[in-house]
Amino acid sequence: MFIVRIIPLQKGGHLGELTYFSRTPYEPGTFLQVPVRNRMISAMVIETSPAPALKSALRNMTFSLKKLPEQEHAPQLSPATIITAESVAAHYGITVGEALFALLPSGIRDGERPLPFTPNAKIIRADGSTALPEADIRVLQATQSERTRIYRTLVRESFARGGSVMILAPTSVEVTELEKALSGGIEDRTISIHANLTPKGLRTVDAKLQEFATPKLIITYPGYALVERHDVVMTIIEHERSAHYVARTYPHIDVRNVLRIHAEQTGRTLIYGDLFPRVETEHLRRIETYQTLDETPKRLALPGKLVAVAKPHRSSNAEPFELFSKRVLDTIEKTLHDGGRVFLFAARRGLAPVVTCVDCGYVFRSPQSGAPYSLVRTKRSDGEEIRLFIDGVSGERIPAADHCAHCGSWRIRERGIGIQSVYDELIKHVKHPVILFDHTTANTAKRARYLGDRFRNSPSTLLLGTSMALPYIGNDVTLSVIVNTDALRATPTWRAQEDMLATILTLREKTHGTVFAQTQHAAKNTIASAEKKDEEPDDILDIARLGATERFYEEEIAARKSFGYPPFARFILLSYRGTPEEIAMHETIIKDRLGTRKPFFYNGQFDGGTTLRHALLRLKPESIDTKLPLIIQSLPREITVTIDPERII
Repeated sequence: MFIVRIIPLQKGGHLGELTYFSRTPYEPGTFLQVPVRNRMISAMVIETSPAPALKSALRNMTFSLKKLPEQEHAPQLSPATIITAESVAAHYGITVGEALFALLPSGIRDGERPLPFTPNAKIIRADGSTALPEADIRVLQATQSERTRIYRTLVRESFARGGSVMILAPTSVEVTELEKALSGGIEDRTISIHANLTPKGLRTVDAKLQEFATPKLIITYPGYALVERHDVVMTIIEHERSAHYVARTYPHIDVRNVLRIHAEQTGRTLIYGDLFPRVETEHLRRIETYQTLDETPKRLALPGKLVAVAKPHRSSNAEPFELFSKRVLDTIEKTLHDGGRVFLFAARRGLAPVVTCVDCGYVFRSPQSGAPYSLVRTKRSDGEEIRLFIDGVSGERIPAADHCAHCGSWRIRERGIGIQSVYDELIKHVKHPVILFDHTTANTAKRARYLGDRFRNSPSTLLLGTSMALPYIGNDVTLSVIVNTDALRATPTWRAQEDMLATILTLREKTHGTVFAQTQHAAKNTIASAEKKDEEPDDILDIARLGATERFYEEEIAARKSFGYPPFARFILLSYRGTPEEIAMHETIIKDRLGTRKPFFYNGQFDGGTTLRHALLRLKPESIDTKLPLIIQSLPREITVTIDPERII
C-alpha cells in the first residue's frame, strides 16, 4: 500500500495538496483523475511513499484517506517540466497546480490527449552526447527575411545531428507563415500547432509527436510551449517582444520566462529573435548573460522611408476638423491610382478610447480593472447598430451609458480618436473602398485571414487597421501612414517609448515605399528638414528614421538604471478598491504581511465614493525571497496581485 500526495490542476483555485492511498506507486509528475467531494478532477502526483513508513502520521490524521482508482498508462511529465512549474509558481506567487493548469494545453492536462512518450530519459544533445551542459541563450536581431534564413540553417544543422527544433511564434497566423517559410523539403518532418486546429488536426499532431524515427521541426504557439520530446535540442522564440507571450488571464504568466527556466533544466539552446528585441533582452546580451547570434547591427537597414508630417492644426474651434494632411491624402490617391497597396495604422480601437462627462469630468471606467472604457460601434446579429463600452484589459463589455453615473448629466463626450472614427473620416476623402481591420470586423481567425489575403493579393487596395492587422499585411506594402503617432506615445505603460519605436520599425520593414508619421511634434518645416538635412524634431522619430536602435538602447538602459525600472528592478503591483475605511484595512493587512518589505502606496482613480489604490513593490532582480510567494498567496482576494506588470498607473 502506498500514500500518494497530489496537487489539483485547476484555475484560480487555492486548493492545496491532497492525500490518497493506492496500490500503485505512481511516479512524481503522473497525471491522474482523483475524487474530490462528488466529482473527478485532474491532478498531478508530487510524492508517493510506502504506507508503513508513515504509520505514525497516519495514526494522527483526523480524517480517513480515500482510495485512488486504478489508472493504467497514465501520462507523466518529465522532471524538467515539474521543476519548471515549481520555479514559475514561486515567481508568480501561485501553487504548482495553478502553474501547470496555465501552462499545459487543456486536452493534455485533462487527460483527453496524450503527452508525447519519451523512450529515453536522457537528453540527446545536438552533438550526439547525453551530457547536460549549461543553457546556451542567444539573441538574434535581424530583419524577418534574415531571421528566416538563419532559422532554416539552424534547423538543417540540428537535423544532421539528430536533434529536433521547436520554434515558438506569438500568434496562429505567424505560426502558419513560419511553416510556409521553413518547411520546404521537410514537410513530412514539420509539425505545426496553433489555436485553430480542428480535433482531427490535433490527433494528427499527437501522432506526429509520438513518432521518434526522425527529428522534427515543431512550430507552435504559447499555448503549447512545453513540448515534451527528449530530442528537442533548440528552442527559438520568434518575435520575442510580442505582448502575446504574456497570458491575458491570471496569473499572467510570461511564456518567455517559462522557456528560459525550462532551457536551464534541459540544457536546450534558447534563441530570442526579433527585429527589435526588448530592452531587458538587449541588456542581458550586453553584460554577456546572453550571447549574440550572428552580428547585432548598430543601425537597421529597412526598405521603408520614414517621413514625419505635421498634423492639421485648428487655430480656433470655428475651423473644420481635419484628421489627414493634404500631402498624405494626395499620396494615398496617387499610390492607389498606380496600383499600390496602402496601409493606415490607427493606435486606438473603437470610436474613442475615452468617454467623459462634460459637466463633472467623470471618466467612465471599468470597475474590474480601473481602465477607461473604449466606446465601440458594433452590430447585433439582426443588423441593428449598437454602441458598447469595452475594457481592453479585462475584456468586459457593457452597453454604452447615455448619462453620467456620477452627476446624472446627459452631456457625455468622446475623447480621442479611435479607428472607427478614423474610418468615418477617411471614407469622406478617398474614392477607393476601405478595408477595416479591427476586432469588430476580424472577429474570427478565418475572417482575419480573409481580410489579410484580400489586401495582399489585390492591387489598388486600402486597409485601415490596428496593431492586430500587422501580422496579416505582408511585406509588400507600398505606402503606410501612422494616422496619429502621438497616440502611440500616450500609452499608459512604462514601455511606451520602446513600443512606439518597435511599431514604427515594423512598418518600415513591411513597406517598400514611404511611411508617413502624422504628429503634432513635427514643425512646419519637418518634411524639408527630414529629407534635406537629416534632422528631426522628435527624438524617437529620429531614431526610427535612421534605424539607430543602438542609440535607443544606450539611452533607455541608462534611464531605467537611473530610475530603477526593469531590468534593474522587478515590480510587483498590488491593487485594491474601496471606501477610505476599506482602503485603510487593506493597507494594514499589506503592511503587516510584507513586514520589512516597504511598498510605495499611491492612488489610482476615484470612482463615485470608492478609490482605486496601488502598492508597488520594487525588488532587486537577483534577490531570492522564499517567503514572498507564500505571503502573496495569503493576501485577501480583494487585493489583486500582478507580477511584472507592464502598467503601474
